[in-house]
Amino acid sequence: MRLRRNIGFRIVSGHAIAEIILVAVIALGLSYMFECVEVRLALGIVGGGFLIFTAYGLLTYPMKDMDQHLRLNTRSNPGSLPILGFLTSFSNPYFTIWWASIGSLLAAESLMLAGYIGLAIFLVSHWCSDFSWYMLVSFLSYKGSLKFGSKPMKIAMYICGVLVASLAVYYITDAVLTLIRISA
Repeated sequence: MRLRRNIGFRIVSGHAIAEIILVAVIALGLSYMFECVEVRLALGIVGGGFLIFTAYGLLTYPMKDMDQHLRLNTRSNPGSLPILGFLTSFSNPYFTIWWASIGSLLAAESLMLAGYIGLAIFLVSHWCSDFSWYMLVSFLSYKGSLKFGSKPMKIAMYICGVLVASLAVYYITDAVLTLIRISA
C-alpha cells in the first residue's frame, strides 16, 4: 500500500474551509448560538452519530483488502478529500466547541487589536500550524507505508477506530445526560 504524501494538505484544505465559515459566523456576532443548550445537544448527538459512522469505517476497513482500496480511492477521487476534511471538522463537536469558546475569544481579540487585518493574521498563523502538522503526519504515513507495508497502517486504523468510537460514546452520553438534567 502506498499512501500519497499530499493527502494531509487536501484534507486540511476542507478543514480550513470549515474554519472560515465558523470564523465568519463569529465575526458577524453570532457566536452566542453556540451557548444555546439545544445547539450544543444537537452538535453532541449529530457529531457523535457521525463519529460512530467514522469508527465503523475505521474498524471494518482494515479487514477488507486495504491495499487495493487505498490505491483506488486516493487515485480515482482525490477531490473528495477536502470534502471529507470539511465534514469531519464540522461533525466533531469539540471542533465547534473550541471555536465557540477559545477560538472565538482569539478571533475577537485579533479583531479588537488590529481589525480584520489582525483576524487575517490570526487565521493565517493558525492555518500554517494546521497545514504544517497534518502535512508532516501525511508525509510520515506515506514514508511508513513505503517502508513497512500495510500491516502497521491496519493496526493504526483499528486503534483510531476504537478511540473514535470512544469519543462518539462520550459525546452522545454527555448530550443525553444534559438533556435528562434540563428536562428534570
